[in-house]
Amino acid sequence: MKSKHITQNTLEDRDIFKNVFNNRTTKHRAIKRLKNALPRTPKRRSATLAAYLQHTKSPAVEILRQAEVVSSPEDLMNMSIEKAALEDIKTAIESCKTKRSKDSFLSMNVLVASISGEKITETRCRKNLAKKLGLPVRRLSRGNRNRTTILKSEKSCWAYVCRKTRKDALSEETKRLAYNFWMKPGISRPTGNKADVKRERIGPKIYTCHQVYLLEKTQTEVYIDFTANYPCIKLSQRSFENCKPYFIRPVRPKDRQTCCCRYHVEIKSVFKCCMNFRKKMLNENDAYDETNVKVYDYISDIVDVTLCNKEDQVHKIACLKRDCGECGVNKLELLTEETDDLDTAQIVKWEKFEKVDIKVKGNKTIKKLVLVKKETKAVELFSHFLELLKSFPLHQHRATWQNKQFLTLLTDLPQNHCVCVHDFSENYRCTDLKELQSSYFQKTEVSIHVTIIHRHAVLEYDGVESTTEFPEIITEHFFVISSDQQHDQHYVHEVRKKITEYLNSISYPVHTMHEFTDGCAAQYKSRHCFGDISQTCKDFGYSNFTRNFFETAHAKGPQDAAGGLLKRQADIAVLRGRATIQNAFDLYNFAVMNMTQTKSVCKRRLFRFVETIPRDKSISYKPVSNIRLVHQVVVRDNRDEILIRELSCFSCDKCASHFYEECENFSNTGSFTNVNMIVETPTVLDNNENMNPETDREEISELVSSGQVIAVYTDDPDSEYYLLKVKDCPHVLGVDTTDSWGSILPTGTSVISGLYYDNKTSSPLSYKLVSKKKAIVPTESIIYICSEIDASRNIRLHEDIHLSILQCLNELK
Repeated sequence: MKSKHITQNTLEDRDIFKNVFNNRTTKHRAIKRLKNALPRTPKRRSATLAAYLQHTKSPAVEILRQAEVVSSPEDLMNMSIEKAALEDIKTAIESCKTKRSKDSFLSMNVLVASISGEKITETRCRKNLAKKLGLPVRRLSRGNRNRTTILKSEKSCWAYVCRKTRKDALSEETKRLAYNFWMKPGISRPTGNKADVKRERIGPKIYTCHQVYLLEKTQTEVYIDFTANYPCIKLSQRSFENCKPYFIRPVRPKDRQTCCCRYHVEIKSVFKCCMNFRKKMLNENDAYDETNVKVYDYISDIVDVTLCNKEDQVHKIACLKRDCGECGVNKLELLTEETDDLDTAQIVKWEKFEKVDIKVKGNKTIKKLVLVKKETKAVELFSHFLELLKSFPLHQHRATWQNKQFLTLLTDLPQNHCVCVHDFSENYRCTDLKELQSSYFQKTEVSIHVTIIHRHAVLEYDGVESTTEFPEIITEHFFVISSDQQHDQHYVHEVRKKITEYLNSISYPVHTMHEFTDGCAAQYKSRHCFGDISQTCKDFGYSNFTRNFFETAHAKGPQDAAGGLLKRQADIAVLRGRATIQNAFDLYNFAVMNMTQTKSVCKRRLFRFVETIPRDKSISYKPVSNIRLVHQVVVRDNRDEILIRELSCFSCDKCASHFYEECENFSNTGSFTNVNMIVETPTVLDNNENMNPETDREEISELVSSGQVIAVYTDDPDSEYYLLKVKDCPHVLGVDTTDSWGSILPTGTSVISGLYYDNKTSSPLSYKLVSKKKAIVPTESIIYICSEIDASRNIRLHEDIHLSILQCLNELK
């Protein structure tokens, strides 16, 4: 009889079966007699043998159990336990072998060393065991070596793996306490950028991620603060730094957030202070009903409270402009402490943007917008917050809408259409590898204009064809480099001319050109810029042309990154000694030789060099009313007039077919207004002629007409300038005159008369007309003509206009 695991020769070698049969013949005859005695069928034979072997009192069965030919009930129980233990070990190995952490390595070494001992080596079953566990044989051999090394030492295996705990070892509570301390406010903070995410690999194709935090202190300062807060915990600085989360890192220069939107930065800061104060009041006073007065988590939630319900996923334009009688900031419930103006009111700390006098070169003082820290009553904080809520929803809507229309146009760009995104990059300052001391303050600057071109592919030029069924959009970066430092509409006109020449050279027929820019008045958005683009169809041969403006401070995009890349690569080449860039032409040559080919979404980079910008013809156009509110300008069919409206639209079929007056989204974009760009004072300027400031003052006074709002100079220390509504055109006084404000003007003075605006309101840029007192001012005191503002009783000055007035004021000083 043979066993599955024990052969016949093995049974004969055992002492218990030796010398039982004299020879093999006797043994064979005994087996034959046993077979003949058993039933004929295999099932009955098996049943008979099984019943006999289960007879516990049989001496023969006992001998077979001692020889391990038959398993006893105890052996069967041990076998089930061993099988279950083997399955558990296999499960633990499967869990640990794919991880790369320190604990996983330690656990794996313990498991392999514990199951790869001397018995496995003696029975020569290491290969079979490796198959059972799903491990390489070499892994078990390495575990056997580790086990042998451990057992040869004076310590046991358990003492080696589970080391004796040191007296200064960190407990889990201490580690968690240090971990949380690293993330406390004042120690670290999130970057604020959703894209800043740190990933950590914990296994093959397995990662964990977390938002990046920035340290606001050095690691030594953090450790000192920890020891001061928890003096009872004895922890070295090295151990404390080992508890730092992997997503916390020191600050770097590139972590500075630039070109932020003032509206968003200020309202976020004020909103946070308001909600912290409200949360404090609700915690201190349980009598308040939190269902009416809530602590909002997001600005959008509190904005929705002050507006009517959305229609087609957008708010009504009347609600956003605060012209709706059913909604407004008055719908926001405030606590008593938030409106308390008594002397016993609580004091809060908050921040606000204000104009501050800053001294500059030449012992001059200019006004600069800075974030000022305040300590006032809560009522002043909430009053300012409500004032911000009046204009913020419309600003947010404009920014979101314009970006959405831009993406819609790129997604469904019609054939023979082209999209250009214009922007001036910050001037590049030429540097040398070995720079003289005197050269540090006299660096040559180079102007860089960046344009992102989106167009359909041309088969002969791009190697791929774009069709209506399968459109292929090509993206190109177009740079115009010049030594001309004046960024104005003439520079932009030259850029547009170079782009048209390039598109003609590749045989790309442009039927409609779409331009997207920011709202810079000197470069893209002024009456002179509008006058220039009114001649676009005549100058460049387009059938239709649109210029669209992103909302203020929301025009950041790939064009800024493209300009930064060019300047950064130029600086690196100079530092490595591979290039010498001393002027605009050197930068142009470097770019053409090194940066034409790309590996990104951009198909290619194109560079053009212009030595000087032609400004032989300088034409002045009459002002355009409410120009700062315009976000789209349309020019069609060689017409002298332009169409303007508050927002762009490329998502309706009418605008896509150039039927702009029938726009389906006019409730959101506003209706079009026809404007005839009339040349006001066509003059030809000589570049060598020196301009006289007095002549400039006279020309400004000639542009003033009745009903306009102008800014005039004042020596009032509490005001930067005065706003005046013009009643009478400029004229010369025949006699000495005193106005209603007590100002005396002598005979022969060129003056202008009107009504002042008062600034005694809660908002710094809101004005109210003083209609009872007439003012007479000299024409020489005129600073700026606010042609974009309607001279109504109550006006609100746009921030861009305010900054332009201050710039003119600084130039006069």
